[in-house]
Amino acid sequence: SQPQVTHITNQTELDFEVLMHAIPGVVYKAANPPNFELQYLSNEFERLFGYSQSEFIGNFAEWQRVVYHEDLKASENNFIRFITSTDHILSQEYRVWKKGKKELCWIRDRVYAKRDSSGVAVELYGVMMDISEEKENELARQEGEEKFSTFFNSINDAVFVHPIANNGFLPFVEVNDIAISRYGYSREEFLKMSAPDFTDEEEIVEHASEEFVGQLLRDRQIIFQTVHIKKNGERFPVEINSSIISLKGKSYILAVSRDITERIKNQKSIKEKQETLDGIFVAAPIGIGMTVNRTFELVNQRFCDMLGYTEEELIGNSSRIVYPSKEAYQEVGKEKYSLIEKFGVGEVEVEMQKKSGDSIDVILSSCPIDPNDLNKGVIFTCTDISKLKKTQNDLERAKMKAEESDRLKSS
Repeated sequence: SQPQVTHITNQTELDFEVLMHAIPGVVYKAANPPNFELQYLSNEFERLFGYSQSEFIGNFAEWQRVVYHEDLKASENNFIRFITSTDHILSQEYRVWKKGKKELCWIRDRVYAKRDSSGVAVELYGVMMDISEEKENELARQEGEEKFSTFFNSINDAVFVHPIANNGFLPFVEVNDIAISRYGYSREEFLKMSAPDFTDEEEIVEHASEEFVGQLLRDRQIIFQTVHIKKNGERFPVEINSSIISLKGKSYILAVSRDITERIKNQKSIKEKQETLDGIFVAAPIGIGMTVNRTFELVNQRFCDMLGYTEEELIGNSSRIVYPSKEAYQEVGKEKYSLIEKFGVGEVEVEMQKKSGDSIDVILSSCPIDPNDLNKGVIFTCTDISKLKKTQNDLERAKMKAEESDRLKSS
């Protein structure tokens, strides 16, 4: 009956409107080829773009004016190729101006073509979805990957990227240019290799252990030293800084390998020099030490023996305790630092006081660690000249006595 038909029609239209509201995009219909005028636009069109449906219904040319000019030609060409083909689906992305032409919006336009028996498109049904946020995220991801790539190939260390394995090692998915030049393998060779292929056999067992991998997964970074082997067989020490990174939604291990050959050589050289200095410090027949702002920071045993103090009694105390008076302490400091300022080294003959209260004569030579910053400390040597002074005094008295004897004989 007519009322039943009317009810069904109304219900269908209601269901259609509900469906249109449920679709997250603009639904449209176009017909009347070849121009395909717009016959329907869902209400989402006004909310998304700010235009009313009436501005575009029956006016396809108006839509062309809101498509961003840099995307218009490609969009038109894609549409023409689609219409003249036998395809049923066209999906393309382009930018359109929102009302007022102050803000661009990226859309994904997906069209279905209803074709007649000869394959000619007679009606178009489409959905336009706002993908601006998706594009912004994609652009941010691309920029991030570009920055990562720039860093990846500009860093002066070998860099390897490989998936995480609970046991063992998986092949590399990327290596940088430094790795290729330093190890001697091509990129193609590296992408078929994993860390054990060029790591010392004895050490790789530890690196593959559950404990080692567990620490990396827990802390997301681990630094260790090992030995790598170049393609030509040359072995060299490296420091590996491994961390977990995320690339394209997946977790990987990024391992930065630093050649520490020179560092180890320098450390060995420093150690040897330090051992030599330690030997001199202990065996030297003179007192040696260091003060910072005239406070003892370092003294050798000879200096302690000269003055009768233990090392613990001197370290951390002012050097005032080895002078007979405050005035003597200040005078020595004034003269010594004046000489350092003029000549870089200050050498003075001074009287020091032992813990027992007895005095000794010494030659005190001082040299700053940094001439431009005396606060960094002063290295000093202290030579006991008490016996020499006594001998000189004895000789002087003997000389005077002999001269007096000669004078009496000749009178």
